[in-house]
Amino acid sequence: IPKVVAQYLSAVRLWQLFDRSADHRSDQVLSLYLIKTFESKVELRCEYSAADLCSLDGLDEFAKNYFESDHHRDQKRTIIRNALLETFKGQLFVRLSEALPKFKEFSERVRSAYALYTTDFSFEKLQSEVDKQNIEDMLRLNKTLSDIQNQLLAIPAAMLLIGSNVKPDNPV
Repeated sequence: IPKVVAQYLSAVRLWQLFDRSADHRSDQVLSLYLIKTFESKVELRCEYSAADLCSLDGLDEFAKNYFESDHHRDQKRTIIRNALLETFKGQLFVRLSEALPKFKEFSERVRSAYALYTTDFSFEKLQSEVDKQNIEDMLRLNKTLSDIQNQLLAIPAAMLLIGSNVKPDNPV
């Protein structure tokens, strides 16, 4: 494949990946909107020329790990949106021609943010969550067993009460 064709295919693939993560699309002007808050949003426009095409090294692996993987899908979508907003901070709209040369910076921001997110899922934290859930389950089980024991104790007490009310000359 000629280099320019490979660059074009990479640019189209990147646009499709951004399309998956967009909060809103405008088909009339070929724009994608990534919105964090009312004040923090960016419009990504599909505007570029052959002169804007460049090599997007690592796009396939990046796409597989951050756009196509189902693991932490919502968190990755948020990370991608935030990285794009940080990369083009202060701009209301960005052309794809501006995003292509900044792909490496953008992908590094995504990788760093995701690494920071996943470090929060340490073994100790997972173990503490499991221990917490086990304690809650044990308390619920103990409460259920206690309720059953109380009901079982109530039956002999009721029989004793009934037995004490029965007179020998008046059988029930």
